[in-house]
Amino acid sequence: MAEEAKDSVPVVTPQDAAQYDGKVVTVRGVVDAQRDSQKGITYLNFGGKFPNQVFTCLLKPKNFGGAPGAYAGKTVEVTGLIQMHEGKPSMDLAGADKIKVVEEAAAGEKSEK
Repeated sequence: MAEEAKDSVPVVTPQDAAQYDGKVVTVRGVVDAQRDSQKGITYLNFGGKFPNQVFTCLLKPKNFGGAPGAYAGKTVEVTGLIQMHEGKPSMDLAGADKIKVVEEAAAGEKSEK
């Protein structure tokens, strides 16, 4: 069951995001991988690394005024509209105010390559 954020937007896990297709939600989870495309779009993958992720968040430079920062290994909350893309839920973030770092990566943790 989803938690309710202070502004009545449900808080869901990356694994449950597909159930909210077409709805605005806050997805809270650990960013398993982050990569940048040649077009400058940053992809945050949750619940596994591409192509096995369960949820993807897109951060476009036009919405962030440049590179958005490093989120891999961190627990974040992203808020926006869930849309299905190639059978998986995704979210195109509208701006920097729609992502919040909840927990930094634990000291000594290394991301897998």
